[in-house]
Amino acid sequence: MNRRLLPRWIANVAVVIASGLGLGIVAARNWRADSSLPAREMAAPEVSRPAEGTIVTARAAEPGPAPARKGAGRRALLVGVTKYGHLPRDHDIAGPANDVGLMRRLLQKQFQFQPEDIVTLTEEEGTQARRPTRTNIEREFHQLAEQVREGDQVVILLAGHGDRQPEQVPPDPDYPEPDGIDEIFLPADVSSWRGFPERVPNAIVDNEIGAWLRAITAKKAHVWAIFDCCHSGTMTRGSEVVRELPPGTLVPREELEKARQRAARRQGTTRGGPSAKPAPFVPPQPSDYLVAVYACRSHETTPESPQPPGSPNARIHGLLTYSLVDILTKSAESAAALSYRELVQRLQAQYAGRPQGSPTPLVEGRGQDRIVLGTEQRVRSPLLLTRDEDGYKVNAGDLYGLTPGSVLAVESTTRVNRRPQRLGHVRVQTTSPFDATVEPCAYEGSALVSDLAPFSACRPVFIDYGLRRLKVAIQAPGVQEAARHQLHGAIQPLADEKVGLVDLVEDPRQADWLVRLEQGRVELLESSGNRAPFPLPPADNPALGEVLRQNLEKIYRARTLVALAGRFEGERYRGGSEMDIDVEVLRHKDRSSPGEVLPAPAGGWVFRPGDLISFRVHNKSLSMRMDVTLLIVGSDFKIHAFYPRPDEVGKSLNPGEMLTTPPPPGEISDEPPFGPETLVVLAAPACNPPTDFTPLAQDGLPLARAADPNQSLRPPDLQQSSLRGLRLIHQRG
Repeated sequence: MNRRLLPRWIANVAVVIASGLGLGIVAARNWRADSSLPAREMAAPEVSRPAEGTIVTARAAEPGPAPARKGAGRRALLVGVTKYGHLPRDHDIAGPANDVGLMRRLLQKQFQFQPEDIVTLTEEEGTQARRPTRTNIEREFHQLAEQVREGDQVVILLAGHGDRQPEQVPPDPDYPEPDGIDEIFLPADVSSWRGFPERVPNAIVDNEIGAWLRAITAKKAHVWAIFDCCHSGTMTRGSEVVRELPPGTLVPREELEKARQRAARRQGTTRGGPSAKPAPFVPPQPSDYLVAVYACRSHETTPESPQPPGSPNARIHGLLTYSLVDILTKSAESAAALSYRELVQRLQAQYAGRPQGSPTPLVEGRGQDRIVLGTEQRVRSPLLLTRDEDGYKVNAGDLYGLTPGSVLAVESTTRVNRRPQRLGHVRVQTTSPFDATVEPCAYEGSALVSDLAPFSACRPVFIDYGLRRLKVAIQAPGVQEAARHQLHGAIQPLADEKVGLVDLVEDPRQADWLVRLEQGRVELLESSGNRAPFPLPPADNPALGEVLRQNLEKIYRARTLVALAGRFEGERYRGGSEMDIDVEVLRHKDRSSPGEVLPAPAGGWVFRPGDLISFRVHNKSLSMRMDVTLLIVGSDFKIHAFYPRPDEVGKSLNPGEMLTTPPPPGEISDEPPFGPETLVVLAAPACNPPTDFTPLAQDGLPLARAADPNQSLRPPDLQQSSLRGLRLIHQRG
């Protein structure tokens, strides 16, 4: 069944609801992030700086009407907080003002921002109206919201200290914090904790920044928000200083703990399982017009240090801003336009070479695949070629259906709205659940290209299916021989003895799938009859073979994902994985209730339209922090993310910690597709960068029209849903 999840930000995401449904847990063991460049290329780079010439800056905005302009404009608000007058001097930092200057030069030179359209707030500006105080920051956000127009490109940089404070009491009725804690950005006039109701005076709460951003995107202006700050624990690494106050400095630890306990009582649990939080500083509802880049994950810190390292002319910069400017500058020199997603992938690879370790830069927003400060949408394969000292890898493996011997085309990703350029091919050597090692190869007349650019897109052109081939039979009783011959001709290329996806069998009783011709309709039908048939083009349509191939490939990938979950299920119970994950199903009386854990009955849980369902995941490992992803494999073989959604940042679970999928819960609808569905929980040790499961996503097979008489053939028991079983896949270290 489809799920109708009412909050817009979780639209098109499914709750597991189907008959005979299995619950799989996929875990990666001893996962180590792939470095994406050779070791010699991973040292912190010397930034190719924009010209250091005279930069004209904008005056602080004064209240008043926005000037008339023609066409889409470009505006920026750059905030760098270095001095905190009401806090001890040793909490001052040096880099944010330098970050503002560096970003301003980039925007003016490379992206044609006009000086009068860039507002900067730093101590170096020299006037009270230009200091990065709360009043000035709020004024400039409001002014920006008044001035922008549809289609404008807006850049917002917030560089400085971040921290946390208890949420207000009573909590915000619209956006209560699941853990009772607000993330805050610290302006120059922030003060220490003063208790309720004031809490941290002049701190800017994440919900406030989210509301200010929402006022801008409401006008359909494209916003790129950069948060070069953090809000977790603190540490110092040599010459590096983190952009976070030491724990307990601003807010007493006991006040934060009290806030967490209040949130737990509000949600009706004391078991440490708050709902997953949305990313800080952005609106809870997703927007097509907002992309946010974060310096680090919630459990990490982000540093500032002299950049470039070892240079006599080094200046203190935030790692995020400096690296971001470096990559964008070099991409301009190579004429390679990057999307926001590709930009952060390069940031993550560049960070991986830091000998002192690094945080994990992340990107969130529906517009991740837009070109940076552009409107063009990058259309590309989710499979990505990376390279480290051990050779080439792709970010897909067993779970995607890749097998040793499979061949992928490597294509450029630098062209917008054009066909990708073929760069070469790679052959899969070894596979793991989440990735595969590959080597350059020649293929079908194309020459061997041994030096392939990292971050190139990959597309399978040959899968060695081996014993995984699908058995398919033709079922066409009473039809003319010509029609049967047409069906056979469409299937035959897929049944090639060496490279085919299917084994064509004569006896339908031996088949997994049937291509059925009945009353002029061609359908793809599971031989078990557990699913409604999927429509195919007519027998005489030249597209039949290609549509059939696409459908069977989706079936193959979805079945592979579920089969691997079953294959590794036993290892969890035999102690074959050091991970220990528990998943509970919750049913809610209404959208605001905390939810009731449903014990697993012998025959599985049964859900019906109108039920409100969510899931709770518990990291029961003793010492391992884990990233968790929940995928739904639909009855139509669609694979999509339930948590986190593709455009959001997920939460890492500390040992012993739980999360409940974000409220409100999913409502089970009575809309098709109907049939068996599977929830797969993917767990991997938290790493830098986080494991990307994007390549697993795929659209479902097309369904029959609602008026199709075959809809009435659906067995009645498929109108309800059940959930049973627990499976584990892990990756060996």
